[in-house]
Amino acid sequence: MLDATLSGCINHPGIEATGRCKQCGTPFCGACEVRSPNGRFCSTVCKDKYEQFAARARQLDKHPPRGGILMRLRIFVFKIAGLVLAVGAIVFGLAYFDVPVAGRIARALLQLVGVYLPQ
Repeated sequence: MLDATLSGCINHPGIEATGRCKQCGTPFCGACEVRSPNGRFCSTVCKDKYEQFAARARQLDKHPPRGGILMRLRIFVFKIAGLVLAVGAIVFGLAYFDVPVAGRIARALLQLVGVYLPQ
């Protein structure tokens, strides 16, 4: 970012800037500066926007948003589906490629659920 002293004030082009707004980065002179416990700003509009942002950030730090019951249920369903697909792929692969002992077990498991592979 440019140094504040290398540019002129946004409202007074002939006057050298003494700082930049904490909210928008606009250069300002001493006459335009709006001070706050949160920093220095180019206007009360930027000061108010920053204070609203800071208040919301503090609130989120105290009480972070949590996923609702539907979000947690959806994640659970996806995990179960992924597990079922992974186990199914392993069993089918063992049975199809006829791994000696595991292949027979896999074929028996597939036959239990009604899937028959050619011998």
